[in-house]
Amino acid sequence: MRRLLAAAASALPLLTLTACDRSPHDDAHPAASTVVSVVTETTGDTPSPQASEVPTSTSRDRSDDVATPIDAGAYALAGYHYFTSPSGRWTCAIMVGEQDLRVAGCHGPLPADAPRVPQAGAPDQLGPPNAIEVGASGPGEFTQHGDPAFLPGGGTPGATGKVLPYDRSLTVGPFTCILGRTSGVTCRNNDSGHGFTVSDTIYQLF
Repeated sequence: MRRLLAAAASALPLLTLTACDRSPHDDAHPAASTVVSVVTETTGDTPSPQASEVPTSTSRDRSDDVATPIDAGAYALAGYHYFTSPSGRWTCAIMVGEQDLRVAGCHGPLPADAPRVPQAGAPDQLGPPNAIEVGASGPGEFTQHGDPAFLPGGGTPGATGKVLPYDRSLTVGPFTCILGRTSGVTCRNNDSGHGFTVSDTIYQLF
């Protein structure tokens, strides 16, 4: 018994020293419960995620979609209405014309997780889209056009639409398009309620 007590007593200093010992690198590594804040910077057409949420393709706040109307006549070209984002990254058009043509759409840096779609000239093959649009009926959708459909002249080199300022709305026929500073591009068919919102990182089809 005396030997056991003596052994236990001799172990106490070692345990005490072990408990007090601390690696010199501990201060450089926060504990697992430490909360790290990340500051993001927006560049105009790209929405920045809130700290408490992860961007998704199914839910997005369009609270900044309320904008001041702008004169549509200034954007008319060859029978349709074309516009470009202030950053130059998005080129869009509202096309309301003959033969029941009713569509609003954009080309630009689409999100990497955009769904694959039938390819122009090969509808049985799926591939990356090069446009997003909303038509006369039905939700917005990603599409693939052989030639740029939403550029003046079908993509004629150097042809661009006039810049649509942030927080201004362009309405032609049933369609309204808005460029939000943080939400990206939103186009909506006011008759059907369908449309889309898109940036280079997130999208919503509704």
